[in-house]
Amino acid sequence: MLSYKSLDPSGDRPKTPALSEFVCGPCSLSRVYARSTVFCSVCKELFCFNCSKLHRMKEWSQNHAIVILDNASSQQLKNIASQQCSRLSQRPHRWARRAPLNEGFESKSKYLNALATNHDHETDDLENERYCPEHQLIYCSKCKDSHKECKKTLSITSLADKILKKGEISQVISEYRKFIKFSEIMVNDRLNQIKQIESQRNDIFPTIHSMKNQFGLMVTDKVQIIENEVNEKIESNVKNIHLYMEKCKRAKYLAQSDLDSFLSVIDKKVPGPIVKSFFRLRTKYPIYEKYLKDLYNDTEYTSFQFVPNEEVLSLPSIVTSVGIIKESKSSSALPPFMSTDNVKPFDQRSLFHRKHGDIRLFGLGVLGKGGITSIKCTANEYVMAVARSTCEFRVFTSRGWTVARWELSSLPWDFTIISENEVVVTLPGEKKLVTLKVDFTLRKVTLVKETTLTEACWSVTECKGNLIGTFAPFESDAHLKVMTLDGITERKIVITDCPVPFRAPQYVLYHGDRVFISDTFSHALIAVDLQGHVTFAFRSAEFENPAGLCVDYQGNVYVCGKTSRNVFQVTKENEVREILSPSECSSRPSCVSLSGDGSTLLLASTDSNVIKTFQMK
Repeated sequence: MLSYKSLDPSGDRPKTPALSEFVCGPCSLSRVYARSTVFCSVCKELFCFNCSKLHRMKEWSQNHAIVILDNASSQQLKNIASQQCSRLSQRPHRWARRAPLNEGFESKSKYLNALATNHDHETDDLENERYCPEHQLIYCSKCKDSHKECKKTLSITSLADKILKKGEISQVISEYRKFIKFSEIMVNDRLNQIKQIESQRNDIFPTIHSMKNQFGLMVTDKVQIIENEVNEKIESNVKNIHLYMEKCKRAKYLAQSDLDSFLSVIDKKVPGPIVKSFFRLRTKYPIYEKYLKDLYNDTEYTSFQFVPNEEVLSLPSIVTSVGIIKESKSSSALPPFMSTDNVKPFDQRSLFHRKHGDIRLFGLGVLGKGGITSIKCTANEYVMAVARSTCEFRVFTSRGWTVARWELSSLPWDFTIISENEVVVTLPGEKKLVTLKVDFTLRKVTLVKETTLTEACWSVTECKGNLIGTFAPFESDAHLKVMTLDGITERKIVITDCPVPFRAPQYVLYHGDRVFISDTFSHALIAVDLQGHVTFAFRSAEFENPAGLCVDYQGNVYVCGKTSRNVFQVTKENEVREILSPSECSSRPSCVSLSGDGSTLLLASTDSNVIKTFQMK
């Protein structure tokens, strides 16, 4: 209740009252004017210290929102005063609504009697306290009449011993420590996400600036617009991540404070406070866990990539934009919820993360159908590819701009690098091998020679100065051949002891005295030695229509599943694991390659002229 001297007759809005002017509502009904300490936002009532304890103990009011007046702002005090002044005339009726009659307060006298015997078991350490398992409450001699019919009550000392023997206290401490540790993991995860977003900014700006340097004043204003858009979106995303981190830090701080208080109580070795603190922490833990679980489920963040406008190449002066900023949702690499044992560092939890986004290869076909069937990367960061949509061999920069190209006489399928600047391309329709020379300085491709074969060669790989090719796929006599660079057959490799049918060799890769073959008929990856003996075979329900192959500097082989839309890694010890899922590949990958330094994995598709890139971790 608010005293009348806080009313302002000169205006409609009350002045900010002093704390001494707030008096306890229940006490004022008996003409006892006690200073209020709290305000209940649900009951719209002020309570003194004693009345607030009684109000807090009742079941119907335990979840009411409480405002501590000493910590309230000036605006909150004005609002409380306004509510109290507008309800002065309703005072005789409001107490009956606030405290139901079945709570034992039919009259003010009974309320005052209950207040006189009121005590708080949660904060006070009283004598002769016992625990009632039936009501799950601690009571003492003052309130034992409420538990006369209860059986098997325990003393606080025996209850403390029982909890210690069961190890429940150690379990609660372990849960809180795990909560605190996992909160730190979530904070560190978001810090690394900020680094990834900043790296995306560093990848976008060089591309934009290269267009500005190439076309000059014709695109200066348009480039500035894109730069402002990138900065605005990234700063907004980073701001949201910082808010998320503050929530995680706040949860960690509250849990750490509760745990420290509990440990200090345990050090005193007093049974009463130990049991009460234990019950309090055990009750609060599910609330903490649910709060952190909600944050854990909200782990997506926005990644950005720049998609250039292809019309800039031909009409730089009239295009309205040099490109667009594409946004996509990326998921975090957090471990399973509350998993803190043997958690790898962030940079080891995910094998890949999107770095450069997509590389759009300009000039390959129409409607985005690039028809790319094979790609390779060079040590000087160029990307070479054959495209069936245009019957061409092309050399691109790491940004997708064409450096050099050579038009082929028929549809190509695969190619292999035989020296620093020479490649061999297969033309199965004409039963030919075409050797091309790439001059990276002059940026041109020249024809070295064309070799005619006796049968169609589909895929080819370099092997100790020779070539190994795949022949007669989907026929009964599918086989491999070892050939010279001039196309002369040295010997035939026939695979007879394969545990899976060998019918449709699609792509081939030679490494470490083994030949790896992707078979689209058996949906399997097969490895054989040069004599044709099978040393490894992998087939899975999650691996369909295997296609392109590549190898890294550690000897790990990578193969993409075209229909299953995923990528698998095979280690030197023949251990297989899926490193890119269908959701990450999105399109049907036809070929895979690694950058010259082995840091980036590239995926290409026959359905698109876009190469997806993933940075190795």
